[in-house]
Amino acid sequence: MRKIIGLLVLVLPTLAELYLIDQPTPFSLIHGEYYIDARFQNEGGMLVHFGIGLFDRLTLGASYGGNGFLGADKPTFFPRVGFQARAAITSEGETFLPDIGLGYDDQGFGDYDNTDKQYQVRSKGFYLAIGKTLDLSNTYFVFGPNYWLGSNKRKGLSGFLAAKQTLSEQWDLILEYDLNIRPAEHEHKRGFLNFGISWTFRENLNFTLTLKDILKNRWDINGKPAGMNRALNVSF
Repeated sequence: MRKIIGLLVLVLPTLAELYLIDQPTPFSLIHGEYYIDARFQNEGGMLVHFGIGLFDRLTLGASYGGNGFLGADKPTFFPRVGFQARAAITSEGETFLPDIGLGYDDQGFGDYDNTDKQYQVRSKGFYLAIGKTLDLSNTYFVFGPNYWLGSNKRKGLSGFLAAKQTLSEQWDLILEYDLNIRPAEHEHKRGFLNFGISWTFRENLNFTLTLKDILKNRWDINGKPAGMNRALNVSF
């Protein structure tokens, strides 16, 4: 495992922060950049994102994963590959406007609900992400609406917000909230609250340890208890 990480550090480009924890940022890769993001989550699961910058403001990506990679259980894979596309519209460093990005993401997070045909945390679908830096405290805020398309003709408008507090060149704290409007059958109406500690080991290697679903919005998935869980995100 150390050799694999070491090799990736040598060959992969500068880290692009396309997500905080689950919530998307308004940023895009520049032309020719690419990234790999591996998330180790509950049920011994792993979800891998891959993205590439086609133009300076357009990124396309794909994701795939499953459960049971760690532990004694037999691995089970998610039913299909997820796809992502995003375009950075404005940058707060270039104009008086905040960072603004438009995107589409059909990849959810957590375990896959075989009954509801959705992930434990459903995908964003179409979204608008707006980001702004508060220079006084070095805090970055992200918020926006999203419109998701689910199974069984389920769809609806929702929203998200997040804040990243920079502590130093290497350490950040992240707090984010998904409104999760129109919850599923096994969910409360509390939304998904996540907290993370992010450590940038090198310019192109980042580790984020997260507490997911702190409000215990989801109590059951596939007949197993859900609720608050831990995840590790490794971004190259």
